[in-house]
Amino acid sequence: MKLKNNTKKMLKKNIFIIILIFVLVFQNLALVCAVPRTSIDEKEEEISQLKDDLITVEKELQYLEETKISIETRLEVIKEQSARTFFKLESAENQLNKYEKLFEERVLTIYKTGPINFLEVLLTSSSFADFLFGIKYLTRIISSDTKLLNSIVKEKKEIENIQEELNEQKRYQAILFNEHQSRLRLIEEKKNNKEDYLDKATEELKNIITQEQEKYDFRYNSALTSDWSLDREVQIVLCEVEPYYGQYFWVSERMPRRYITKQEKFTGLASWYGPGFHGKRTASGEIFNQNDFTCAHKILPLGSYVLVTYKGRSIVLKVNDRGPFIPGRVLDLSKAAAYYLGFTGVVEVEAEIVEPVL
Repeated sequence: MKLKNNTKKMLKKNIFIIILIFVLVFQNLALVCAVPRTSIDEKEEEISQLKDDLITVEKELQYLEETKISIETRLEVIKEQSARTFFKLESAENQLNKYEKLFEERVLTIYKTGPINFLEVLLTSSSFADFLFGIKYLTRIISSDTKLLNSIVKEKKEIENIQEELNEQKRYQAILFNEHQSRLRLIEEKKNNKEDYLDKATEELKNIITQEQEKYDFRYNSALTSDWSLDREVQIVLCEVEPYYGQYFWVSERMPRRYITKQEKFTGLASWYGPGFHGKRTASGEIFNQNDFTCAHKILPLGSYVLVTYKGRSIVLKVNDRGPFIPGRVLDLSKAAAYYLGFTGVVEVEAEIVEPVL
């Protein structure tokens, strides 16, 4: 019985651990999905999309170039076939003219000689067999000439049909080639536009990075040159955040007094750190002051600012360090920031990226 109760307890404990693991995993996934996007991220995504579009356009251009070669080759073949057919047709016409002239000469000879002379030739035959042979020979000449003329006319007609078919193919290929050229020009223009957009977006990204770096350098240098004492009590003052007009938020006295929201929000667990790190250098190069309004984040740019809210209280914090490194947490606040928000452990907060109005 005791073993059975222990088994039940172990089973309940294991179920609780499994549920806890699922909760932590779900929170981590939610936090990953809630990572705020920056203007640099958006511009890099735009550049990546432009590069993909450019690759697609270049592939289409390559296909059109290959198709162009195929059409041009087909046109050359048709031209060669048409040239050979033209020579055949010219030869057939010459042959037809030759035999037409010969036929006319034979008919004219018969006409000029007259039927009496032919009759005399037949009557003066030495035998009846010669007489019959003469008649058959005359008939055969006329029949043979007629067949030959018909054959040449038929051959000429066939060649003319082939020539017409080749001309039709040539016209079709010419139309296809013109349409292909129009499509090619459009794609080339599209490629040029994409390249222009890509150059422009790349330049804009460089400018954004330069501006962000300048802002960070300004804040970083201001912090390094500050004679702020680590033991001095940090005064908390009011600040404004646009577009939340009429509302006031709290910030450290050595930070800017006006901000504008970038409309990038996220939520997650926040913790705090202080005594063990007080006076040490942060990831940004600044000296950590547990009495100031600062925080650590894993990926937000060092020197950026976040508006953090917990139970209706909101303060502006400067990101000057990296962390937290415990799974499931998104922010690690300074001791003073956690104290002012009113928590001592780990709580869920709302955060929004803001930018100083210099």
